[in-house]
This record gives sequence, structure tokens and C-alpha cells, in this order.
Amino acid sequence: MRKSAILLLFVLAGACTASTAYGFYETESAGGSFSGRGALDLSAGFWVNPGPREVPDYERRTDGQGGLTLRLLLDARAGERARFEFNGFHVLQTEAKSFGAANAFQPYRTTYLDYEYLTGEDDFLRASAGLDQLSLKLFTDYVDFTVGRQPIGFGAMFLFSPADFFYPFASTAADRQFRPGVDAARVDIRIGSLSQIALLGALGYADDDVPDFNRSALLARSSVNVGGWDILVLGGQVHERYTASLGLLGEIDGVGLRSEGAIFFPRDDTRDWSIQAALGADYRWENSLHLIGEYFYNGRGATNSQNYPQAISDRYFAFSPFLGQHYAGISLSGEATPLLQLQGTVLINLQDPSAYLSPALIYSLSNEAELIAYLGIPVGRQMVVVRDGLVLQTDVRSEYGLYPYILMVQARVFF
Repeated sequence: MRKSAILLLFVLAGACTASTAYGFYETESAGGSFSGRGALDLSAGFWVNPGPREVPDYERRTDGQGGLTLRLLLDARAGERARFEFNGFHVLQTEAKSFGAANAFQPYRTTYLDYEYLTGEDDFLRASAGLDQLSLKLFTDYVDFTVGRQPIGFGAMFLFSPADFFYPFASTAADRQFRPGVDAARVDIRIGSLSQIALLGALGYADDDVPDFNRSALLARSSVNVGGWDILVLGGQVHERYTASLGLLGEIDGVGLRSEGAIFFPRDDTRDWSIQAALGADYRWENSLHLIGEYFYNGRGATNSQNYPQAISDRYFAFSPFLGQHYAGISLSGEATPLLQLQGTVLINLQDPSAYLSPALIYSLSNEAELIAYLGIPVGRQMVVVRDGLVLQTDVRSEYGLYPYILMVQARVFF
């Protein structure tokens, strides 16, 4: 904990001394262009765990974690017909506890492109290196081809997105700069000025890192604009399930309206089919203020808090981290000054009930540096432990009552 506090001081000191920087190498000619950039992230986090202390993850009242991430970002273009993108990272992390640590389950990323090792006494430091993107994109007049590790985002909503299957950002995330990629091949076909079809195949891997068709994703998505409204249709196989999705996006008198729903069918007889659906509205004022409100139905969630541990055991829980079935979300963001952006998000589990409040600020230190501060404030009944003879049994009372209080500070500099 003391070492994490020291790291926080380095974060703040580095942020205060950051200056304007540009890519360390850039060149452009009639035949194409090449740019190389670096990104350095320093982060520190502290959290206060809820009770009871008999639960292994809550043994300590307070915890801390610090990290340093160095990225190499390359972008090469050959005229208007080809583009190569590279995003490699190296991470040093202290005291990587179960809460807030990166989820190790990565079904669409081969481990041959990632390497993890430990340094320091008592595994105080954890280190890893890998790739978030290594892709080649070819452009034609009507069809684009992309192959390699690449970020994929099919979701149409802001806070809850049933059709965002691949490493979606958290609903409360203030930092959305880098998204992990998946090993995939993608084809985008333009069938009109506002309509297109996307075909995607993401390679899945078994536990021994051998390609496995049953864990792979095969998806087709079409988007058509009719009368100013975007209609999104998606179908295929993902997360060892068959899925079909429908989305509708439009605007009435400046109010954005969005809806998205997905149905999932099991590949075997051991799991029932389920539905996820979200609908919402948003409005942007001229002064940059942006208000978002959404409702989310999670058919895969538990009907009561006693069944939350079973929902957590789902191997794909990290991609849709909601334990219950009915949620509401509200987000308000805007610029307090030209350099300071404020954001506040509230997620509410309507069936507990419980809530999670996450105010954040993003301060621009220069053209190429920023400071992000984030709070996580849970509101809900905490879990209790019931002793039955020599056996301790947990009684979960609410979802967000399981969450700790969190303070995260992050500084990023591009160079």
C-alpha cells in the first residue's frame, strides 16, 4: 500500500512536468506515409474493501495497485489502398489483486502474441508484454479487407450494449483510448452511401491455445439507413452461442434515440436461451453538455441476489459484467473549461436495489498529455457471513454492495 502511494506521487509529478510532444518519427511522400509514436501511462489505484473480512477477497480493508504501461504505436500507409497498424505494450504492475486486475480469460487472442512473467520479491511486480493490434487493411472502391489482431466494436449504445461482444469498455470507463484486439479477419462491403455489410471471423482457442471452431466467432452485420434512421441487423456465432441482434438509431428534435437487442441460443442442451436488450435517449447542448439515459434488460442475469455467485462463474462474465436482470444508467458529461472535462455516471441495479456512482475528470495537460481521475462509489447492502457449525456461508444482499470504494489516478503522455 505504501509503495502504491509512492507511485501515485510519481504519477502526479510526471503529469505536472508533461509537455507538448509529437510522434518520434513521421514521414510522408506521394507513395504513402509512416508514423511512429509512443505512449506512456502511469496509474495508481486505491480501494476500500467491503466486509466481511472472513471472505478471502476482502481479508484486507484497503488495497492498492500501481502500474506503468509503455506502448509502441505504428501506422504505415501505402497510398490509399493499404494500411498497417501496430499497437504493442509492456506493462509493469504492482500488487495485482483479484479486484481490478486484468481478466486472464481471452478466448479470441492467442497467447503466442502475449508474454507474462514475474519479477521482484514475493511477486510484488507483475510484468507482461504483448500486442493489442497487428493488422493489415486493404481498400478497394467497394470492399475493405482487414486481417490480424484488431479491435472490434459492433455496439450501438453508450452504457449498455448487448451486441458489443469483444472486450467492450466498462459502462463507467473514463479512459477509452486503447481497446484490446481479437485475432480476426473482417470484410466491409459498401452497398450504398449510408449502407454496408460487415463479415467477421474471430479465431477462438481452446485452453491449450489450439484453434477451436466451437469457441470462434462468425458474424455478419448489415446497416441500412431508412428515412434518417439506421437499422442494424447482426447474426452468427459468438461466445459458444448462436446469436441474432437488431438495433435502431435515430433522432427526433435533437434527441438521439437508440435501441438494441440480442437473443442468444445455446449450442447444447445444458443452457437455456436468453435475451439482452437496451434502449435509451441522449441530448447534446451547444455548450458540450451531454446527457444519456438508458435501460438494460439482462436475461442471462440472476433473478435474485442469492444466485449472483453462479452468474459470476460464467466464463464470459467479463464481457458482460452484470449480475442482475434490470438496470438503469444515467451519464452526464461536459467541458468545465477548454482543458477540463467532467463526467459522471450512475448505474442502478433495479432489483436489489443498489447503485454504483462514478464521477471522473479528464484534464488536458498539453496537446499530447492528459490526467484522468476516477472515483467509484458503491451504494448497496453488503454481503454477510452466516456460520453453520464449522462452515461459513455467504449471504449476498446486493450487487454493488460487493464493490469497493475506488480512487484511480492515471497520467498519459504521447511522444
